[in-house]
Amino acid sequence: MDVSVEEPSLMLESRGSQQGPATSIELKVSNLSVSIIPQPPLAVVGARSIKRGLQRAWSRFTKQQQATMHTNADIDNNTAQDLSQIGLNVLRNINLHVKPGQVCVLLGSSGAGKTTLLNALAGRMDWNHIAMAGRITFNGEKAKKYWKSPKVGYLYQDDHLEPYLTPRETLEF
Repeated sequence: MDVSVEEPSLMLESRGSQQGPATSIELKVSNLSVSIIPQPPLAVVGARSIKRGLQRAWSRFTKQQQATMHTNADIDNNTAQDLSQIGLNVLRNINLHVKPGQVCVLLGSSGAGKTTLLNALAGRMDWNHIAMAGRITFNGEKAKKYWKSPKVGYLYQDDHLEPYLTPRETLEF
C-alpha cells in the first residue's frame, strides 16, 4: 500500500486477511486530492484576507471550469494541480489499495483528513463546496457506480444508531 499525504499524522495501515466475514470488494485509490471550492459570495465570518484570497483564486477559473468543479462527481477530469490553485487542499495525492478480505486501519490526529477520506470513498461529499481529483475504483469500476449502491454502507462515528436495528439492519438502512 502506498500512502502519501501532506499531513504526516494521517496513517493508513492494511492488514492481511482476517478470520470471519470478509469483504469481496477491492478498493483502489489513485492520486486522490480534495479541495474546498470558494463560493462567491463566500460566507466566512471575519478573516477578510482569507476571503479575498479565495475569491481571487476562484476568479482565475472560467465559468465553464467553475461549473465543472461544482458538478463533476467524475473526478478523473480534475487534477491535483488544478485543485491546488483553488486555495485550500484538504487531502493531496492519496494512494491506497485494499484487497478483498483485508482490513484497513485509518489513524490520525484530529483534522488530519480521516473523515474527509472516508466521505470521499463513500461519495458523501458536498459537490457544491468540494472539488476532487484522482481515481477511486471498487472492483475495477469507477466508484460513482457504487456511491448510490446498497452494497456500500456508512456508519458514523457518533452514536446515530437506531437501538431497535441489528448491526446488519443498520448497515442496510
